Amino acid sequence: MFIRVIGLLSAALLAGACSLPVETFRAAAYSEIARVQMAARDPAGARDTAQRAVAAIADTETEDERLFGIPTAAIAQLRAGDMDGAQNTIESVDKDQNRVFAYAALAVALKDSGFPAQVRGAASRALEAATSAESAYDRDEIMVYAAWAQAVTGDPRGALRHAEGLNRQRNRVGLLALIAEAQLEAGDIAGALATVESIGEGVEHSDNDGWVFSRIVRGIAVDPIAVFDNLLLESRTPLQAVAMTRIAMAQARAVDGSSAGQSFLTAVQFAEMASSPSSRILSIGTIALARARSGDISGAIESLDHAGRLADQAEEEDDLDEARIFLQIVRNAIDGRTMISELMEQSAEISSWSESLVIGAIVHNKLGNPRQAGEYLAAAAEHLSGDDKLSILAAAYASLAGLRTDRGDRAGARAAARQSLAIAERVSEGSEDRVIGLFFASVALARSGDIPRALEAAERMQKPVSK
Repeated sequence: MFIRVIGLLSAALLAGACSLPVETFRAAAYSEIARVQMAARDPAGARDTAQRAVAAIADTETEDERLFGIPTAAIAQLRAGDMDGAQNTIESVDKDQNRVFAYAALAVALKDSGFPAQVRGAASRALEAATSAESAYDRDEIMVYAAWAQAVTGDPRGALRHAEGLNRQRNRVGLLALIAEAQLEAGDIAGALATVESIGEGVEHSDNDGWVFSRIVRGIAVDPIAVFDNLLLESRTPLQAVAMTRIAMAQARAVDGSSAGQSFLTAVQFAEMASSPSSRILSIGTIALARARSGDISGAIESLDHAGRLADQAEEEDDLDEARIFLQIVRNAIDGRTMISELMEQSAEISSWSESLVIGAIVHNKLGNPRQAGEYLAAAAEHLSGDDKLSILAAAYASLAGLRTDRGDRAGARAAARQSLAIAERVSEGSEDRVIGLFFASVALARSGDIPRALEAAERMQKPVSK
């Protein structure tokens, strides 16, 4: 089910492992709270919260907990203005592989937090650790993150040279997609296009290790809610299609409609190379959503029509109900409408119709329609059950709270954040999904300005009970 894919990827956002490192989630929640406190000119509160993050990871037991927990706590200190403390925390990493990940995360966070003088130093430390790895296989794996940090911090040419030296095609493609993303963020659309074109033939999907782990870094270092939204919509899309779609959106923002249209068409061509009919249709539907977000409504409808024709041409044994529903959700969202009653009427044929309500909410969030997103989520809150579905519903409410915050609707943001917490509290005690739900609720509460409830939600995360 689509919603289960989202659930697994959301866990991977900060866990990336079979066992959920709860203290990393707690530290990440504290990190977000500290950021809000600093923005609200409460440096003392921010430093206290950052120290809670450091304390949370002090007694980590597993390798996974240290891999993600240490950079998360360091970033909390960074956001609270404690640069020396952040550096000391990072220095406690004792393995080259973990050191690469930690310094890459720190470099991204330094750039996001406005510390340009220190950014390149962190990227250099990541490269040093990657180069010193004894195993050639390990070097090939971890160089992806070191070279990505290099690109993020202003040296895409150096990162491209490292990409050329990678032995595994999967690692090379993942790194090239990350370099293109960094080039776009720096405003170099032509460079990003050339980088994607250098990938060559062969399709790599967005479950690429380098890409997924970079999303984990972004969740820790920049914005976990935005990463959740993107994982939702990119989970089955070929990586080249993801990259070309982002290039097209950048071209549209630069008011280069002709180039944007061509890049969207190229993205569709890559999407058509996805591994299954359902994935192909879902990928093209996601591209249509991106076209609509870029203001190209006619192009979005054209892409939806194309995806619909592919669905009509598919073999009878292909299960495309989910894909068809997604296309209809996007089409209606472009028109500013919900389709809640239609979804419920199809309950006899679509066993997962209620899960699509959450998808509809995220689609409307992407299009900037908070009222319609709220309608979907309210219906989902009434009908959804199951821990995994409820945790994702809590995350979706957090996403809505973020949209309302960005629009200056503090009361609406706070209401959505509190609803996120209420949904998380419906998840079974002692489950991994409760941790995920409480994490997103804590972030949403912090961003809406409710620091006391945000801290309380973070403190209530408990280690899942082994089954």
